[in-house]
Amino acid sequence: MSKVLELRKLEKGFRGCLSDISSCFDEQINENRKTIKEILCMNPYKHKDTRFTRRASIADFDLSKGWWYPRCPHCNKKLSGTGTNYRCIGHDSITFV
Repeated sequence: MSKVLELRKLEKGFRGCLSDISSCFDEQINENRKTIKEILCMNPYKHKDTRFTRRASIADFDLSKGWWYPRCPHCNKKLSGTGTNYRCIGHDSITFV
């Protein structure tokens, strides 16, 4: 098989993969769509394993306290606490940072 035919076959397969990824991404964007008010009124412990989506635009960054936050090394959710002792809301365990 010539190189041109191989490349065309590869390109066709690649376009199919991109199409699948794009439709999967579109489904995830619209899945469990909630308003900010709805999300803020929810009990985080009741919905800790549920993912919600919301379309938003970033207007500004407040960098006065740094640009990072402490996250759980196991599930990547934000940790609450101070100093070196933090508690993960995802699996309610103490994590040392």
